[in-house]
Amino acid sequence: MDTMLFPIKPHHFAQPALCIGRMLLLGLIFTSALMGCSEQHPDLDNPMTFQQDSLSFEYPGNWKIQENRRDEHGWHINLESPGTALVSLTIFDATNTISAEEYAESVMEGLQSTFDGFITVDKKTVADKVTKTGEALHIISYYYTMDIATIKVPHIQRHRKLMSDSQSLYMMTQVPIEDKALTSPGFKLIIRSLTLADKDTEK
Repeated sequence: MDTMLFPIKPHHFAQPALCIGRMLLLGLIFTSALMGCSEQHPDLDNPMTFQQDSLSFEYPGNWKIQENRRDEHGWHINLESPGTALVSLTIFDATNTISAEEYAESVMEGLQSTFDGFITVDKKTVADKVTKTGEALHIISYYYTMDIATIKVPHIQRHRKLMSDSQSLYMMTQVPIEDKALTSPGFKLIIRSLTLADKDTEK
């Protein structure tokens, strides 16, 4: 596990976790009451482009950016599909940050604490991959079940970390497992196109 220390106090992770938690709760309410908004195929023929400061990526034309804000904890960008798929990006102006696995654990612990009794982790996996540029990439996956009003909805939540010379980006993707195959091309579009430039080289 990465042993680098995070320059911001650990409790500062609570804000991103709670932000994600609010999105999860909203999705859970719709899923429980209406069995979920009908998920749609990602619109890859008309992709949208996000370009702001050091960050750029493409995303499906029928997905929406629901939040783009900065605070003392970092820069937070959240996207949603027409159904219940979520993408959360959190960027810190620091490089001596904790590992993707430690961040993933902090998010899941925050969710379980916030929604005590409603979230059960079924399995956690860690996969090691190599990017096209030869960099090692750790992908942390949580398979968990949301349980409310006697309805159980299995989900998969995945975490990645991207670094530049001056920033750290943590990416979380999440979707009900029943919609995983349908939304996967949308997630892949974002992941493959995502770039984090060095702040001192921005133009």
